[in-house]
Amino acid sequence: MEKLTNAFLERYKNPFLKSFIGFWITINWKIFYITIFIDSELLLESKHILKIDYIKSFYSLQSEFLIFSYIQFWIVISKLLLLPLLFTYLFTYILQKYFLKFNKKHWENEKKSKEARNIILEKKNLEVEKIKEETLNKKEKNLEKSKKIEKTEEEKWEIEYTKFKKSKYYKEFRYIKESIYIEEGRVKTQHENAYNQIISTFGIPHQMLAYSDVNQLIEIYKDISGNELIKLTKKGKYFMKRYLDDNPK
Repeated sequence: MEKLTNAFLERYKNPFLKSFIGFWITINWKIFYITIFIDSELLLESKHILKIDYIKSFYSLQSEFLIFSYIQFWIVISKLLLLPLLFTYLFTYILQKYFLKFNKKHWENEKKSKEARNIILEKKNLEVEKIKEETLNKKEKNLEKSKKIEKTEEEKWEIEYTKFKKSKYYKEFRYIKESIYIEEGRVKTQHENAYNQIISTFGIPHQMLAYSDVNQLIEIYKDISGNELIKLTKKGKYFMKRYLDDNPK
């Protein structure tokens, strides 16, 4: 019994058989409806006929003329077998053939559209990569230009430092160094002991302060308390580095 059931299920999976059953039920819907949904006793009470006889009446071959009986026979055969087979064949082979052809065309168009989208996307990616590359090249050029400018500035500063080294302000540059690194940038200050007695004073000579300011070695500013302070500029840091190299002690 199990083998028979499995064999039936395997056959039922066949698309031809499923289509045939569907079309047979559609064409002979009365038989299907009466067999499944009409109660035999109710039919007997209302029509005074058994269900099987009532179903047979739809396919009766009784006629006074032979030709009509012959025609009725083919009508019955058509309903029960030929029409379901014809529609099943049309649906299973003809319609599916055109459907597959249409579906193939659809997928080909979809493939072409996808390829077109990929080409557009690839172009956009190439454009983005090109922009990135151009931006990177521009940054590199700007960096090289900046380095070149810096190098040019340092070369200029070196010439100025050489002249500065021969000037009278060179020895007094130590006051700038002491102000920045010892006196926290103060221009002048005094140190007291615990008894408020002045024990030492510090001050950058006015000429040295003026020289450093005019030559853009320092910036002069005031703190919240109004004290005058200085800080080295980029050029001043270069001069300080060269000064420390020349005076390591």
